[in-house]
Amino acid sequence: MHVGLSDPGKDVERVRAVREMLGPDIVLLVDAAQLIALPEASIKLARHIEEFDIGWHEEPVMGSNPLSEAKVAAAIDIPVATGEYTYDHQGIFELLQLKAADILMPDLQRMGGPTEFQAAAICEAFDIPVSSHVFPQMSLALMACVPNASYHEYINWFDALYQEPLVRDERGASIVPNRPGWGFAIDPSVLAD
Repeated sequence: MHVGLSDPGKDVERVRAVREMLGPDIVLLVDAAQLIALPEASIKLARHIEEFDIGWHEEPVMGSNPLSEAKVAAAIDIPVATGEYTYDHQGIFELLQLKAADILMPDLQRMGGPTEFQAAAICEAFDIPVSSHVFPQMSLALMACVPNASYHEYINWFDALYQEPLVRDERGASIVPNRPGWGFAIDPSVLAD
């Protein structure tokens, strides 16, 4: 769920309401989407919501500032997930060296495609899990190949581009298709429109 959009007190109440609705057995992830300007504000928010068993605090400060992200990660008990605005494996390495994240989220578009997903191996060397960011059809096969895979992010924005649906099991976990290549084919009729 997004945080950082409004007054921090309202964020706390929203997180409390969502946690109560979900119950204790469903992981609740919060995403500040780089909307919080100062690390101190992100730290303050995290300390107010940590009682709600938060799975991660994503992109906790604006501007992809690794030093600010490291400051947040060192100060809070909620795992910090970041890296979606990092443009190559060297940027991921910098985040790891600074201990700026507990989970890294390479974004296939910003990273330049699947080759730069080698960042997952760098994360593994630091014992840090990776999660995908957007592009679920393209990232599914890659996530299935790395031993330190965490969550496979599913957003339905691009579903209409593909002939086949992304299938999930009863727990909501994505199932890797056994079709050739990425396992998904672009629907040419969508491209014609």
